[in-house]
Amino acid sequence: MKRFIVIIFVLLFVGLPSFSQDNRTLETKIADILAQMPADDLSYRDRLVDELFSLGDKGFAELASLIVAPGTGDDAAARMAINSMARYASQKGEEKEKAFLEKNLLTAITAAQDKEVQRFLIHQLNLVACDGSIPLLKKFLTDETLCEPATQALLSMGREKAAAVLLEVLKETAPTANVTLIKALGEMHYKPAVSTLTQFVGNKDATVQRVTLQALARIGDPASYKTLWGVASLTTTAYEPTLALPSFLVYLCFIRKQKIPIKLTGTPSSPPHSPPGRTILPSQKNGFP
Repeated sequence: MKRFIVIIFVLLFVGLPSFSQDNRTLETKIADILAQMPADDLSYRDRLVDELFSLGDKGFAELASLIVAPGTGDDAAARMAINSMARYASQKGEEKEKAFLEKNLLTAITAAQDKEVQRFLIHQLNLVACDGSIPLLKKFLTDETLCEPATQALLSMGREKAAAVLLEVLKETAPTANVTLIKALGEMHYKPAVSTLTQFVGNKDATVQRVTLQALARIGDPASYKTLWGVASLTTTAYEPTLALPSFLVYLCFIRKQKIPIKLTGTPSSPPHSPPGRTILPSQKNGFP
C-alpha cells in the first residue's frame, strides 16, 4: 500500500509542470521577450518571434505601442522585434504570419499619433504588404512626410493595382509634380502612366524634368521616342541638370533589348517649356539621330 502511495505521489509531482499556468501579464511577457533581443543566433531569434506571434492581436498592439518618436525614449528592442517579425513573415511558407502582421501593422499605423512612428511601421509593411494595404497607403501619398514610405510599400508589392493607385493620385494632384510618384511609376514600368508623365516634360523644375525623363525611359513605350528625343536634341552637353541625353540613351538601349519597333516619321516633339540657356545644335534641328 505504501509503495502504491509513493508511486502516485511521484506521478503527481512529475505531472505538476503540465498543469502550471503562466500567470504573467501581457506586458510582462513582452518585456521578457524584448529583454532577450538581439538574439544570439537566428534559431533563437525565430523562437522569440514565434512567441510574439503567439500573443495575438492584443500582444502586437501592446508591442506597437512601445514605439515612440525619435528622441523621446528607448524603443530599440521593440523596433527590432517588429522588424524581426516582418522578416520572418516575409519568408516563403509563412502566409498565415504574413496576413496576421499585415493586418496588425495597418491597425497600428492607423492608431499611431506620431508621423515618425507611422513612417517606421509603414517601412515594416514593405515586407508583408498585399492588396489589403493599398487603401490605407493611398491616403498617405499626398502627405509630405509619409508619401515616400507609402510609395516604397506600394512599390515593393510590384502589383498593377499598386501602380494604378500611384497614377491615380498623380493625376489628382496635377499640375503639381510629385517626383516620388513619378519615379515609382518609372520603376514599375507602368505604361498606362506615359500620357500623364509626358505632361511633366519641360517642367521648369530641373529635378521634375529629370525624374520624368528617367521614368519615361524606364517604361520604354514607343510613343515616348519623339518626346525624349525632342528634349535630348536641345542638349549641348551630357552634364546638364535634367540628364536628358543619358535618359534618351537608356531608352534606346531598353527598346533595342526588348526589340520594340519604332517608326521614325515626322519631327520630334519639343517640350512645352524648354529650359533657359539651351540651343539646338545645327545638325539636330530636323530629324532624328
